[in-house]
Amino acid sequence: ATTAAGYVFDTIDVSARVQASGGLRAERYEASVLANNAASAVTTDLSTGDTLLSGRGGLVVRLSPSANLYASLGSTVTPPGTANFTLSANVNNQNNPNVDPQRSTNYEAGAKWDAAEGRLSLNAAVFHTVNTNVIFTVDATTIPPTFNQDDEQTVDGFTAGALGKLNDRWQLLANIGYLRGSFKSQNAANNGNRLTLTPQFSGSLWTTFQ
Repeated sequence: ATTAAGYVFDTIDVSARVQASGGLRAERYEASVLANNAASAVTTDLSTGDTLLSGRGGLVVRLSPSANLYASLGSTVTPPGTANFTLSANVNNQNNPNVDPQRSTNYEAGAKWDAAEGRLSLNAAVFHTVNTNVIFTVDATTIPPTFNQDDEQTVDGFTAGALGKLNDRWQLLANIGYLRGSFKSQNAANNGNRLTLTPQFSGSLWTTFQ
């Protein structure tokens, strides 16, 4: 897989307390897969390419020199074959060269606050992520199979973290997270099911001593 991209990004001070930022990215990608069997016969020879657009924007509100609020919106695109270096000849496979790229959009809002004269830093955020253009096979018995890309995957989440300096040599970092991921599928058996590899609760505790 080969990609080449260009982007523009800027941050503007709207006022003494409000800052706006945003950017746009254009990316050209080309991907190919060539596979041979044990007899050196070609079993897969596929390629794809396209130009994609994505972007992001956000606002930061400074409540004080040590605290701010923010809101952001961003999008990313995953074309066929670029997530795992594999292309598929199956027409209803997400890695088929002819399907639309998956697009993820993330909406987020949060806060950051420094306290105790900079010895304690706190942060928290809520977010909503939507993954669109997910394949749904309408009828697998037809030749070729009938499918559309009208399914979605969503994740609603919350994270919070703290970084503290107990003294000049000792730091402590703690984070917690909650994720509610689910399918939005035309298949009644899968609709509303929790996403795999998406833990509902997670956390970490890390300390360093110099």
